[in-house]
Amino acid sequence: MIFKYKDLARYPVLDIIAQYEAKELKDILAPQYFEHMRAHLSNKTTLVRNAKGLIEAKKTYEGMDDLSKHFIGLMHKVPRSKLAKLAATKNPDFSAAVPYVMSAFKLYDDIGYEEWDKSDPFLVFFLSGMGWLLATDFEVPEESIEQLRIDHMTVQTTGHTEVPTKYKFNNGKVFTHSMLGRMYCQTWVFHSSIRTDLMILDPVNWDNVPEAEDMNADDVLNLKKGSTFELEY
Repeated sequence: MIFKYKDLARYPVLDIIAQYEAKELKDILAPQYFEHMRAHLSNKTTLVRNAKGLIEAKKTYEGMDDLSKHFIGLMHKVPRSKLAKLAATKNPDFSAAVPYVMSAFKLYDDIGYEEWDKSDPFLVFFLSGMGWLLATDFEVPEESIEQLRIDHMTVQTTGHTEVPTKYKFNNGKVFTHSMLGRMYCQTWVFHSSIRTDLMILDPVNWDNVPEAEDMNADDVLNLKKGSTFELEY
């Protein structure tokens, strides 16, 4: 069943979390829900900053309404691919490269990801499935990105190397997390032809936009921006 309501409170978020945890998830949510919840987060949340001016995730969470808290739980616990029928490469702002809860404040309030306190362990819930970033001690590999793509995107049985926009990535020993590898190598939605301003593209500086690995002047002129999903009911 696809749930589609105008009233955000009608969405059975807690039921969907319970279904997923019981491995019985059979319902999905309309794409509009996620975009409208992002607007709700921006409109209803007061961001709490510490003495250093950084946003404290836990104290911010404590002041949120129930709709927002339930949404944070949903995005933390359930993979996005299980929640809606949205292809990541066609809807990159809904992909696992975007810390969806935090992106609400970047999109509507121009709050950068580097403005959040990374020492606050509660931040993992706001990262919406990108919590691996908090456990990443990243060191730049010696190999070039071109070589790393060959090493990590080659099908061992055939020797064929996938194009960099494919999801496939053999983690190996270089990267502690396959998504970190995709990020650094600029593959899948991190590729220059797909990436968007709401993604985290650098594991160290979350607001940094690395130089595009594949692009030349013609590519820049012809670049097709990733579009978000439609909002019409």
